[in-house]
Amino acid sequence: MKGVGCVILNYNDTKRVCELAITIGKYKCINRIIVVDNKSEEKQRKIFDNYHLPSNVEIVFNKENVGYNKGVNIGFRKLPPEKFKYILQVNSDVVVQEAAIVAFIAFLETHRDVAVVSCQMIENGKYRQMFYNFPTVKNEILANLGLRKIVKDTPQKRDEGKGYFLVDFVRGSLFCLRNDAGNKVQYFSDEIFLYFGEASLAKKLEGIGYKEALLTDFTYLHNHIYPKSKIAGYKTNYYDFLIYDKMFIKSTKIKLFVLKVSFYIGLFLRVIFRI
Repeated sequence: MKGVGCVILNYNDTKRVCELAITIGKYKCINRIIVVDNKSEEKQRKIFDNYHLPSNVEIVFNKENVGYNKGVNIGFRKLPPEKFKYILQVNSDVVVQEAAIVAFIAFLETHRDVAVVSCQMIENGKYRQMFYNFPTVKNEILANLGLRKIVKDTPQKRDEGKGYFLVDFVRGSLFCLRNDAGNKVQYFSDEIFLYFGEASLAKKLEGIGYKEALLTDFTYLHNHIYPKSKIAGYKTNYYDFLIYDKMFIKSTKIKLFVLKVSFYIGLFLRVIFRI
């Protein structure tokens, strides 16, 4: 039987990455772990020397920060589908039990039309949103203006079965991927730096007939790392969405103009009022 691989991206979080790799490296269901260091600071890279990582862990050191999506893709591409049937993508701020991973694999084995599966997420002791509808220009405009909470975009559940339901796409902090399907669409979109990678993957998988699912009987912990600069993240989100829109939505010039105006209004509000 083909093995199961795992990808962990590191950017200045080496201690937790090593501890996560050691933990997952002990799981019998995981055969290979690829740690991709996305040009962390030198002092962070040296922390790797303080850990004796399992023999099934390989570290890839990028010469530059290529972004989240391309960085994860580098790990994916180190795990060819002819050797690894499934890939677990897990962020450094996640704690996941082996039972959940086993459940992911079992689900994908019996649901051949599903390419990505995850489970419910707990953050700070509470269940948090783990799945989303596909991005739209309207929702990005509302988010830029700080109105998303007023006009709610409730994530849609579909085709609910025993212990699961289908969604547009799951959050990228933890999921299990059917590798041959991911390989066919070339995984995340390399062109997108940080945001919308999960949505781009789901869109491409949808195009070849695959779905995404969320298991309701399993959970994982998310000790979320928040960005140091909200302004920088806001700008990156905007430019990443423009690439996503060009690839998958192809909005009219008028819609993109309104989006641009909302972006600059939102930038002004964030700089002045720190919203």
